[in-house]
Amino acid sequence: MIDSKLIKKLTKHLPQAQPLLSQLVAIRNNRGSLPRVVVYGVYNAGKSSLLNALTGHVENEFFATRDIPETKTSKILDHQGIRYIDTPGLDVDEADTQAAKAGVDQADILIFVHKLASGPIQASEMHTMQRLIKSHAKPQHIICVLTGAERISQQQELLESIQLQLRQLIPGCVPSLVSNTMFQKGVRESKQLLIHHSGIPQLLETLYEQVKQLARDLEQQRKKKQEELKQQVLRQVDARRAELQTAVEEERRQKEALHLEFVMKTAELQGLVAQLR
Repeated sequence: MIDSKLIKKLTKHLPQAQPLLSQLVAIRNNRGSLPRVVVYGVYNAGKSSLLNALTGHVENEFFATRDIPETKTSKILDHQGIRYIDTPGLDVDEADTQAAKAGVDQADILIFVHKLASGPIQASEMHTMQRLIKSHAKPQHIICVLTGAERISQQQELLESIQLQLRQLIPGCVPSLVSNTMFQKGVRESKQLLIHHSGIPQLLETLYEQVKQLARDLEQQRKKKQEELKQQVLRQVDARRAELQTAVEEERRQKEALHLEFVMKTAELQGLVAQLR
């Protein structure tokens, strides 16, 4: 664990490093844990339903799903060698958005969820994803999932538009198309064809393959990421120190200039007074 006093001092004197520090703490705390799969997206994108499908909790929902925001903090479940983390919806309020971003700090694999019925990905989501890809994860460790795919035959133009947006974020990205509704119906009615066509089994296969590849050097990757974050924080510390040194030097020059002006004015006044005698 990183000394909390040190984190507080760094946050106080270097607030711009807060996102990096949050990631660094999360990675340090995750050492030795299972591969962590974090699900991320706006409210009502189908994140919790997707997680229930992936973890076999369709009937007894571990991840609550309602028409009101349920996930206020990240909820965690260990299942078949994976730690699943459900984050709050991005667009509910600022507190939930910050909690979601804190959840993403823990990600080894990030699942970005978007609901087809919501239309194209909003500019704010695109901007957030760009920052996440840059700071949190490698593109190959991000899985994009489009929910509500039961009517995909009627949404081809929309699908192509969203795929283009995703390829701008992750070149070559092929999103997984899933129907949580179809999967739930297939499970409850024991209809394997519905389960297969829901896209959930195919998504699980993709996820397990990524986890398998990641697990080979998971701790090494975490250590590498930790070192990268430390170096970024140190660079910000150095930059801040240079700023302060420049400010101190400028203040010193200003004081010297004022002192010189004072000496010259004093000498001038002394000369004027001498002339009065």
